[in-house]
Amino acid sequence: MLQHNYILTTCIAYGSFDYQGKLEFDGIEKNPIYGYAYVKAFLDNEKEQPKIQPGQCRLVTQNLPQDINFQHSDFSLLRQKGANAKHLYYY
Repeated sequence: MLQHNYILTTCIAYGSFDYQGKLEFDGIEKNPIYGYAYVKAFLDNEKEQPKIQPGQCRLVTQNLPQDINFQHSDFSLLRQKGANAKHLYYY
């Protein structure tokens, strides 16, 4: 992405999903993904407010397990932005 100067947005949601590989042909690639987590992340990226900005990565807090320890070093770069409790942003 950096070589071609593309900037991405990334939304991550917790939940079940199912990936199914499909028969592919030259020039046609199929990657169906089903489930709550995929749909929630897609809709968050497309329609949720505040609108995600280019270069941002955020985690949807809805349906996260209660036992996640956000003080753990693996999560040290996640922060809440303002009063928005619907998302944690990766910095």
